[in-house]
Amino acid sequence: MRPCGIHKALLRYLWMMVFALIFSTAQSQEEPMVSGRFKGENLDRIFKQIKKEYQVKFAYDSRAMRKMICDVDLLEIPLSKALSVLLSGSGYAWKKISGTYVIFPEQKTNEPVSPTRTNFTLEGAVVDAQSGEPLPYATIQIRKTSAISANLEGRFTMFNVPSDTSVLVVSYIGYAVQNIRLSPEMLDGIAIIELIQDRALLPIAPVYGEQTRSVRMESRVGDQLVNVEALKSLPNFGEPDIIRSIQMLPGINATGESSGSLNIRGGASDENLVIYDGFTIYHLDHFYGIFSAFNS
Repeated sequence: MRPCGIHKALLRYLWMMVFALIFSTAQSQEEPMVSGRFKGENLDRIFKQIKKEYQVKFAYDSRAMRKMICDVDLLEIPLSKALSVLLSGSGYAWKKISGTYVIFPEQKTNEPVSPTRTNFTLEGAVVDAQSGEPLPYATIQIRKTSAISANLEGRFTMFNVPSDTSVLVVSYIGYAVQNIRLSPEMLDGIAIIELIQDRALLPIAPVYGEQTRSVRMESRVGDQLVNVEALKSLPNFGEPDIIRSIQMLPGINATGESSGSLNIRGGASDENLVIYDGFTIYHLDHFYGIFSAFNS
């Protein structure tokens, strides 16, 4: 009877695990109930608060959501209904994709609108969408017509606009080009046109060069290799002199402005040992340093 009892206990344990798995899956798929009072807060901050409190994922344009202010009270309503309330009248919709709530602009139908005004004067201003600062000398153009420029304060006046349903093309250096279809409601007063900064990066342009060193440090302490060809380009009085060029190295001083002798680390000029192809060279200062003792 003991083996049968063990089998029953094992079977009971497996059934408990199955029920726990089903229950946890149902809970994970259950939509959270959202509560909160939001007064004068933008949607970006509201979504971040909901994400933190209810452990849900969002995907949206935070810059666009910061411009939308909401005054709503949510009291234990499903998240889907809460999103519909928050996005009501904003021109944005939502959709749940792979567990993430994606906020995206609604697709507007381009229904033809009959113009109500023709050959009128349009006054407006071009500003930065984020800071509201004017964009001086922005370019404004009715599609397929000549363009005009805004003034120093971003203001412009366009005469003889064909109709109040024309397409206005606005551009500025460093900003994305805006194609705006005019509407009769837009022409009540001064039309404010907001441009968004275009942060597109240019492709990387690799630049390769060869570094030329006049002096190269060797592995031994105090051992330096001088590039004579590079030293020829240094300014000097007379012919190129390797000794006068060495005077510019750290720890080496000249005995005078018109001298080719060297004082190394505080020593005297006659304390230096100069060897050329195994021969000791004396009197490096030839005719006040104008002529070198060595053929560079």
